[in-house]
Amino acid sequence: MKEKVTIIGAGGKMGMRITNNLMNSTEYVVSYCEKSEEGINK
Repeated sequence: MKEKVTIIGAGGKMGMRITNNLMNSTEYVVSYCEKSEEGINK
């Protein structure tokens, strides 16, 4: 069973680093949460 992970602030500096690391992972089901327009557009 895959672990579920939610990245809060996914469009920020650290969020982008974590997102890049988990993006191609087959071990996790990832959800992304970002409230700023700038972050969403990244």
